[in-house]
Amino acid sequence: MKNQDKKRTKNTRVQDDSSLSSPQAKAERLKRVRNLANLSREAICDDGNITLATLISWEIGRFGGLTRKGADNVIARVAKEGVFVTAEWLLHEVGAGPNVQADYKKLIENKGKVGAEKKPQSENNRILEELILFKKLNDNAVDFIIKDTAMVPHYQPGDHVAGTKRVKDKIKSLVGYDCIVETDDGKILVRNLQYGPSEKTFNLVSINLQSRLKNNIIYNVKLISAAPIVWHRRKEPE
Repeated sequence: MKNQDKKRTKNTRVQDDSSLSSPQAKAERLKRVRNLANLSREAICDDGNITLATLISWEIGRFGGLTRKGADNVIARVAKEGVFVTAEWLLHEVGAGPNVQADYKKLIENKGKVGAEKKPQSENNRILEELILFKKLNDNAVDFIIKDTAMVPHYQPGDHVAGTKRVKDKIKSLVGYDCIVETDDGKILVRNLQYGPSEKTFNLVSINLQSRLKNNIIYNVKLISAAPIVWHRRKEPE
């Protein structure tokens, strides 16, 4: 009986972990973010990027629930109300939860009035400001600029990415995620993290099968840290 109890407990934990990405779990997080932004269902759809019927289906967990594209649209809309959240948290509860900046709309309006005659801010400066805010809101934040084609099309050379660092046994919880990893020989890479052949090693996988890199999979690597990518910015083509 004891062995059966242990088996049930183990299975329950696995189910609990997977439930973080279930349609119902995503629905609850979505409703929480909408309420934090003080938006009705109609109001969150007012920019035309989300239909009311689609939003309702997400909030009741139908048809697989909230999608990646949907999460990006929600993030853009609630940011206008001073609520900042990442797609990874909305979809999988990975990383820091929502952050609310009080009087954000007033600050933006005042900034617009004061800087009305100033030149538009450069894109590099905007990215830098976002990154500084991300680091301010998240402990153990790390950032990286993509340097190779291993993760195309998700991440292009020159893209800025950031996440929150995990170490030791906590790295195992990131298997399956795209991560900023630091290897024990000092290399920093962005790769998809998979289990390695031994208990304390990992395989680092390139998702771009067309890449001309020598090793699309780097096997049996010991890691100092790994950070799931929860912030990503790409400069617009000139």
